[in-house]
Amino acid sequence: MLIENFVQNKKAFLAAILQVAIILMMAAIAFRQFIGETIFYAIEIVLAAIFLKALFFDLKKETKKEHKYSVYFFVPLLALVQLAWIAQKMFQAESLAYFIAVLAAFFLFIALYRLLFGRNYTPATVLLSNSKIAVVETGYDIRSLATAQRHIVETGVKLPEGKEVKISIKKGFFGKKTAKII
Repeated sequence: MLIENFVQNKKAFLAAILQVAIILMMAAIAFRQFIGETIFYAIEIVLAAIFLKALFFDLKKETKKEHKYSVYFFVPLLALVQLAWIAQKMFQAESLAYFIAVLAAFFLFIALYRLLFGRNYTPATVLLSNSKIAVVETGYDIRSLATAQRHIVETGVKLPEGKEVKISIKKGFFGKKTAKII
């Protein structure tokens, strides 16, 4: 397939598609008064269809057992966005208070998700190792909200290449930082 030739981490690519679809839906809501109701509804339907296909068909193939956590994360986000424009239409809300309420609902959802399903580690594969440090590669992990990347982590022993390990996630003020292999 053409996309597979360009995309090395399909799981992260699909998660990015889901995130972009949510952002585009929110942008359509913001510009609804300028694009007209018919075009707005068409955009929402097309983006929701792309979103649902990517989540329930494409991402399911890639995540297998972990797919339910993606559903627990992305379906409420989709519902939140759709409820936001329905509430906006019902209450004719165009104020700053409405915008702040939607943002607060979003951050509350993220905090609740992290509380219920989050974890402070992510699976990784050892690429290189010596007795003090290792280079590991992580995939996209919805439960720790980690992206696919390579990390240099502390280790107490030399690990074989290709070994599956867990790396701890330290939470910093501006994001996550990996700590060491656990």
